[in-house]
Amino acid sequence: MEPGGDLLVVVNHPVTTAPGSEPLVDPDGEILWRWGTYLVTGSWEHPAGRRTVRFHHRPVSALLTAAATAGWHLAHVVERGPSDAALDGGEGYRGHEQCPTLLGVRWTLPATP
Repeated sequence: MEPGGDLLVVVNHPVTTAPGSEPLVDPDGEILWRWGTYLVTGSWEHPAGRRTVRFHHRPVSALLTAAATAGWHLAHVVERGPSDAALDGGEGYRGHEQCPTLLGVRWTLPATP
């Protein structure tokens, strides 16, 4: 950690990576999001083609608090849904426009006087 530096983290949004989280369709066809065990910290293997990917889940509060405890100052938070390309690509994202898929956070470490 160098004073005057930045810490930038871009991750899959924790609400979509929590164990048991998944999209739900209500009777009117609206896509909602099941939170799963969002508040639980953990990791697990997730199938990805012929292999698996290890997911490490932390709620947003754990990420923000860990950085603050280490002396970083929160500067900016961005949450994004699926990109237009993903929505148009037939990848199953249609209707998920309001579901956050990415989280970007920038912290700064103030320079010491």
